[in-house]
Parts: sequence; C-alpha cells; structure tokens
Amino acid sequence: MDRTDDKFIEDMLQLTSYPEWKILVKDLESQVYHTQANSLEAKSWDKVCEARGFAQGLAYIVNLRDTILRAKEALSDAAL
Repeated sequence: MDRTDDKFIEDMLQLTSYPEWKILVKDLESQVYHTQANSLEAKSWDKVCEARGFAQGLAYIVNLRDTILRAKEALSDAAL
C-alpha cells in the first residue's frame, strides 16, 4: 500500500467515524427505500432507470465505510 492509498483510506475512515455519519447513513437508507418503492409507480422505463441509478448512488454512500474497510484489509493482505 503506497502513501497515497494509506492517506486516502485513513481520511475516509476518519470522515465516516463521526456520529453524524451514522445519522446521514440512516437518512440515506430511508431515501433508498423510498426511491425504490416510488419507482413502482413510475410512468416510464426511463424514470425507473433514473430511480435505480439514484438509489445505487445513495447505496454507494451508505456502504462507503464498509467498502473502505474491505479495501484496507485487501491492501494489507496484498502487502504481506
């Protein structure tokens, strides 16, 4: 793991460690659920695809901390 990767990972872990992050994640999880539920009433396939993309983007943020932790573990394993 080079210095840039290490700094990025540590910065992201610090950012996602704040209690406010958990509040944001809880709200985003709710938004994902509502977006998916509302897509059942979409008037066109384009709107369904738009909602899907939006929900995927929110899910990426919701899962960010876990993704970073897995990446850190993988990079540490690769370094050994």
